[in-house]
Amino acid sequence: MNETKTLSAEETLIETKKSRRELNGKDKRNIILFSTLGLFILGLTGSCLGIGFSLLSKEPEKQSVIFKDGRSGCYDIDGKPLGLSNDCFTFKFADNANCYLIDSIKCPTSTTTVLLSETYQSETDIGRYLVKGIGYSDGENNVFSGNTDELKTIITNTAYLQIGAYALSNLPSLERVTFGNTSNSYKMAVCNNAFENDNALKEVALGNALYDVGDYAFLNCTSLETINLSGNLGKMGSNVFQGCSSLKTIVYKNTKTRWETIEKDDNWLGLATGVKVQCVDAIINID
Repeated sequence: MNETKTLSAEETLIETKKSRRELNGKDKRNIILFSTLGLFILGLTGSCLGIGFSLLSKEPEKQSVIFKDGRSGCYDIDGKPLGLSNDCFTFKFADNANCYLIDSIKCPTSTTTVLLSETYQSETDIGRYLVKGIGYSDGENNVFSGNTDELKTIITNTAYLQIGAYALSNLPSLERVTFGNTSNSYKMAVCNNAFENDNALKEVALGNALYDVGDYAFLNCTSLETINLSGNLGKMGSNVFQGCSSLKTIVYKNTKTRWETIEKDDNWLGLATGVKVQCVDAIINID
């Protein structure tokens, strides 16, 4: 078995061309590169207030997706893997985005952490696609099945372009959600009601790609006290923090002047009161 090696974008492209010459059709494997590799970016921007990624027709042959690094999956409180790869995750093809989105995550009993990866490998020869998000902009339910009663953490060290509508909602024990940063010019959309009724949610870090936060995105996240928002934020819908009765601080990683240029709904904060926006150069008290 060949040793897995992390390559730069340029080295990956060279190796891909070499592999195409050397492998026959039967043995050929395609690599689905995650967004941080920056290859084959289509320049599409998911936006819950504009154009999001919904599930469309013309889905290619179903893939069997393998987490290349062997780490991604569902884990218990002691860090023991309860399920990896296809045991936990399914993907669907979004035709208008020409990419795969995470369609479902099945949590075995005692799952406390869901860990996502950067690089995926396909067992079928159907082309190269980027996995760009979780759920769909027109979704109606969260992407989880199985036992989520003990799920406390969702983490990935990469950036997404979309967290779909209701995709991470109604998870009663979820306390922490962390997404990584990116050097690419991504604009991440958190769609309507994405985290609705996550009553235990305390810590949210969505990375520097965050651009668009949709209506009621954090509805009734009653334990949320502080949230970090990207300095690249450009849009906020209505009632984003409706029902966030514990919210006190929004940490905004840019200047007060830049905050004031963000396109916000008149009622973006909802009924939350006593909230301050902590910019890098000033503090804004929101009445």
